[in-house]
Amino acid sequence: MNRKLAVVDHEAVQRYLNEVCGHVRARAVHADIRQEMLNHLEELALDKLEEGWSEDDAVRYAVEQMGDPHAVGKQLHQAHRPKTNWGLIALVAVFITIALMAMYAVQLATGDQMQLHYVEHKATAIGIGLAAVAVVYFLFDYRRLQRYSWYIYVAALASMIATNSTFISLQVNGRYGWISIGSYLINVNWIALLMLVIALAGLLTQSESKRHLEGLKRVVSWFKDLAAYLMLPGFLFIKANQFSYLAIYFIVAAVMLIFAKRWTVLFGGIASMSALAVILRYNESFYYRHGANMDASRRFFSSGFECG
Repeated sequence: MNRKLAVVDHEAVQRYLNEVCGHVRARAVHADIRQEMLNHLEELALDKLEEGWSEDDAVRYAVEQMGDPHAVGKQLHQAHRPKTNWGLIALVAVFITIALMAMYAVQLATGDQMQLHYVEHKATAIGIGLAAVAVVYFLFDYRRLQRYSWYIYVAALASMIATNSTFISLQVNGRYGWISIGSYLINVNWIALLMLVIALAGLLTQSESKRHLEGLKRVVSWFKDLAAYLMLPGFLFIKANQFSYLAIYFIVAAVMLIFAKRWTVLFGGIASMSALAVILRYNESFYYRHGANMDASRRFFSSGFECG
């Protein structure tokens, strides 16, 4: 008889494991918890089987020795619960406060009532966004998105490519990437920017396995990462005439690359984007078509309240 299988299939064991895992919200670790606890249960039960106990008595004894399932489950939940990065939350709060104060200062300086409505609109949008982030952060295990990183990345690029066509998207303030749904205008490039940031976080985590590569494979992997993380999204943002979004994405990507210690990709991206900026700046036909929006992007980072 396969004693391990008998222990696994025992009703008391399954009930105990279900009660323990019921207290652990991180479902991604349920399989590991079950396997580890099954190993302990099997060892305890086999010891009693060797002493001549019946299988049912041995399994019940093993379950009793594991302790109260509710207490064990709560302890495991505390151990596997993601830690809240309060430092990052505080930093975001500071940036949001600075942005709102800057917008309000502009409104006071100009005395423009329309600007006041703009500030109220942005404050409301920020509040809704923060509420959505809080729901996702505390109620949803966002680590599940990691396995779908490439799908999110491809979907973001595909949406940008599709809306760069004049047959599909609308042009607003000289920029493509808008679609109309009823009376609402949706900025697809902004949504793509958020998707790219989410995808990049997952891709950088997955790329940890590439560190052992050597020689030509390492060089090829570096070029692929540079193109995927920075160059291809950058090209599409330029194509869409979204220089503000390009700058935002590059800054966020740079911070992620620093935390991931992907220094070569970061320096390669800085060099590539700098060279591209010089080429485009002195390309008269390009600057004639896009110069106004490039100047607007510079004003965005100097004033801190215009988001395209």
